[in-house]
Amino acid sequence: MADKPIVTSKEGYARLEKVVRQGRIQVGMMLTERFNPPIYALWKMIREGKLGQVVSFTIMKPHKLLEKRRALWHFSKEENGGIAIDLLIHDIDLLRWFTGSELDSCSGYIKKTAYPQYETFYDSVNAVVKMKNGVVATLEANWWMPDSYFTFGDGRIFCVGTQGRVEVRTTGDCQAKGEPFALLIRDTETYIRCENVALPTTLTQDFINRIEGRKDVIISSEDVLMSSLAAIEIDESLEEVRLC
Repeated sequence: MADKPIVTSKEGYARLEKVVRQGRIQVGMMLTERFNPPIYALWKMIREGKLGQVVSFTIMKPHKLLEKRRALWHFSKEENGGIAIDLLIHDIDLLRWFTGSELDSCSGYIKKTAYPQYETFYDSVNAVVKMKNGVVATLEANWWMPDSYFTFGDGRIFCVGTQGRVEVRTTGDCQAKGEPFALLIRDTETYIRCENVALPTTLTQDFINRIEGRKDVIISSEDVLMSSLAAIEIDESLEEVRLC
């Protein structure tokens, strides 16, 4: 079981794929967002058809940099993978999970606004991706969340469907400093706060279930592979913008 990102290049992916395809061991990655209660609730609403046909997603993920607490390898593209691979891995994994589809195409920008002392460190990324089933998503991540915020960042997911829309505040309410939650609006009702759905298992137990041979797992080895590959492909598609 590895933290994300498990690989940072096509070469690393090829090695990972070889290990996974051999089938001798199970390889896990901490795709923790699938186990965030309101995110799981959104997945279930999509699966049950409560939002109609899914049209699009917008996923925002500003993070605190906390530069002085970071190890030097964090600022190296070769070692860390860069902001797109490091932070968008969760978002592309959720898109695959929500849509049941794979990445089709991507375009966007990776931007270096500051920190000239770290040559390969880029501080923000904006990407538009299309999944093979036609769902389009806008992904945004950056290292510019103010240090005064109560947690590491202010994550949001906006899901638009033909019969409703949901906003998930993945890191909680910035005013109440509470737990993550989701808001739902449909033609028949104004915004309501969604009840969290009980998670069937934890990330750790889910991985143990896979080791024991169960098929009804939340994260499969194929998810680890395909989400990693998609993050690398997104990174490779981005145009660089350097201001320093």
